[in-house]
Amino acid sequence: NVVRSSHVARSWNINPQLDPVEIEITGPNQAAETLSDLTFTITPVQNAGTIKLEALFPTEFDFSTATVGVPFDIDPATQGPTIIVNLRTSPLIAGQPFELRINSVQLGRGGGQTRWNLMTYRDETLEVKLDERLQHIIAQNTSSVYRNVCRSLYENAKLLFSFLLCCKIKFGDNTMQIGRAHV
Repeated sequence: NVVRSSHVARSWNINPQLDPVEIEITGPNQAAETLSDLTFTITPVQNAGTIKLEALFPTEFDFSTATVGVPFDIDPATQGPTIIVNLRTSPLIAGQPFELRINSVQLGRGGGQTRWNLMTYRDETLEVKLDERLQHIIAQNTSSVYRNVCRSLYENAKLLFSFLLCCKIKFGDNTMQIGRAHV
């Protein structure tokens, strides 16, 4: 008899990531603050009956006038920048690309790249979260890496590390090109 663990503690749930996710403005209006249509294409990791989409940036996205085609319906809890779509007769199937067109969406204010949270749930109760694609995960991980690395650096090296980390972030989100970076 070998003791492999003296204690057991419940950890957090790990939800698989929706990947790839494609979001397109498919309506005739593509300017900020106009009504347009959006098409979301996702490949879920698990079967699901409900999808929740939340526009994080730019502000003032509004799904209150949005519509979806049959066999989908918009959940009454939909408001402002968050829409919940129930997939009554045609659920998301794991591993199969899925396309959802949302019509008459008030686009956000100020334009720019839109950041989204996308989550799938077993059903319209939203109690069992299945897959997700969360924008804030990147920010939390970056912050954690920064804090942990800085603990082991001398003060004069922290500034250089901060600069290098910022450059990597800018290169990663295409807001800085290598040819334009001069040190």
